[in-house]
Amino acid sequence: MVLTLISMFCAEGSAASVAPGRASYTFGYTGPAVAVDTACSSALVAAHIARLSMLATTCRIALASGVGGGFRFSLQ
Repeated sequence: MVLTLISMFCAEGSAASVAPGRASYTFGYTGPAVAVDTACSSALVAAHIARLSMLATTCRIALASGVGGGFRFSLQ
């Protein structure tokens, strides 16, 4: 039996939560990058957080985006 040592950092690059940071770095954006994972309303919550940040004058410009997975759930 061969055991392979897995580093605690091996899956970090493929996790969905690091995508906003990688996109921000790629496009040269500065400031915080936030991942919102709320099942069906991620884009709406992201837009709401961006709006609140602009209303509170913590930022002048905000970028909000969402991706739909199109999952189908069934109860069996």
